[in-house]
Amino acid sequence: MKNCLFVVTSVDRLDPGGPQMGLWLSNLTHPYFELMQVGFESDIASPRGGVTPIDPLSHPASEYNVSRDDIVTQGFLAAPHHVAPLLHTRPLADVDPMDYRAVVLCGGNGALFDLPSDPEIQRIVSAMWERGRVIAAISQGLAGLVGVTVNGSPLLAGYEVTGTCREERLMAEQFIGAPYFPFCLEREIPARTGARFCKLNAFSENVIVSGQGRLITAQNHFSGAALGRALGQALGRGSPPAARQPGPPQYPPREGLLSALNHYFHKDYESLVELTTLSLEHAGTPVIVAAGDELILRHRGLREVVRIIPPLYHQLKAIGHMVFGIHLSLEVRAPNGLNETELFEILQQQYLLKAVLHNLAEEGIPDEVSEVQAVLLSQASALLTEVLRTRAIDRATLREFARTAGTLMLDNNTRAQRAALDGVHAAVTAWLARMTEDVRAKLYVVVCGSHQARSQDIMLEYFQCLLGEQATTGAAREDRVLYAESTFGEEGALDLIARHIIDQDAGEAFFGDRMRMQRDLLSEGAADYIESLLTGSPYRRGA
Repeated sequence: MKNCLFVVTSVDRLDPGGPQMGLWLSNLTHPYFELMQVGFESDIASPRGGVTPIDPLSHPASEYNVSRDDIVTQGFLAAPHHVAPLLHTRPLADVDPMDYRAVVLCGGNGALFDLPSDPEIQRIVSAMWERGRVIAAISQGLAGLVGVTVNGSPLLAGYEVTGTCREERLMAEQFIGAPYFPFCLEREIPARTGARFCKLNAFSENVIVSGQGRLITAQNHFSGAALGRALGQALGRGSPPAARQPGPPQYPPREGLLSALNHYFHKDYESLVELTTLSLEHAGTPVIVAAGDELILRHRGLREVVRIIPPLYHQLKAIGHMVFGIHLSLEVRAPNGLNETELFEILQQQYLLKAVLHNLAEEGIPDEVSEVQAVLLSQASALLTEVLRTRAIDRATLREFARTAGTLMLDNNTRAQRAALDGVHAAVTAWLARMTEDVRAKLYVVVCGSHQARSQDIMLEYFQCLLGEQATTGAAREDRVLYAESTFGEEGALDLIARHIIDQDAGEAFFGDRMRMQRDLLSEGAADYIESLLTGSPYRRGA
């Protein structure tokens, strides 16, 4: 029994004047290579059999260079024993599904036109599923499963799957210059099969394992290797080693009696943190946690969650990131010029810009802000058009673009921050109105962030103003409003409050200053000593 059957398209183009299509090579070569690495053998079949049409964009020798650096596909094509099955694929009608432990439906635009309607796909896939075999699809290959039924019900019903997403489809159509996809997988798969379509950002690696490990789908050609590894694990080889369980944290000194003494301090401190966290609940101390899009109130054993960030905030932020990212990538590349691969990446960016520009309403951009977004996108597209035309980056043109776009981005920023603050204010006002004055006086707020607190962070400023605290960043003056760096959940926020309370109590007990532990304990006299060390130093700047 062979281990895996790869199914590829037989469609090379829809009509003599139409765009070339076929198999996207890495949909096959990358999972094929991963399976080969762990000792599996594979066959290749197609609806009509014979030579496999290959999408020219996926070939390493393509003039568009999209796959120039794909060494796995290069190696595959350089090996005659790998290429031969591509030139002589088995017709699906000749395939006995019981000869294989797994089947993979490969993508490429051609797969959208012949795999969904092929009765042999139904025969092979349903027979293999009923006998406990593994079913996989990558990119447009997912279309081959849209009509497959088992015992009268869609095979995919109730499962999570992925494949070519809407954004990837729109970018491909911009590249070709015509809307030629027969349907959108992201919409049709849930509607026709009852599956849940799960995607990541366009061209992100994404593999979904469902059906008790027997249904494996991959979003795009960047997910081919990960699909192959998942198949290897499903077939019983290539399983990852068990994760090593971390031991208790170790603190220096790591040896001797002082090590034992220090260990007991940390153990007692962590126990006190747990007790303090519990006391927050028992004392009826209200806690508001701002984490991501949500505002969470914890009070007297209850938990309330309000989504405070409207879609408009993220939409405007995404467009700003796009404009900012184009400027950064061109700025970095300007000194050394552009090679062919970079030019193709810029071309891909431009097609994405055009796709977004033509679908602003469908993306949910409100009419009152769509005009500004259209101007921003058009300016960015014009910049990329000029770069592609001249095959160079003019620094003066780049600076002019940044200044012009910057004004529009500030307008977006104002709209975005007001949309966020409106949501915060409405939720907080409603919560505080239900509390008595003495309860409001005990309120703690934790603003969670993925990075160091930035000056004038709008969440911090709102709550500092609300609670009458000094507008500042950093721990030195924090009292009831805290910033939690790299903390994203409620438990981490409550843990931070507990440590903050313990440190304030210790600061008052030892130094008569509640805020003392919020500054480096070693800082007393440090400024004078640092000055003495660096006085006269030839390396000191600004002296």
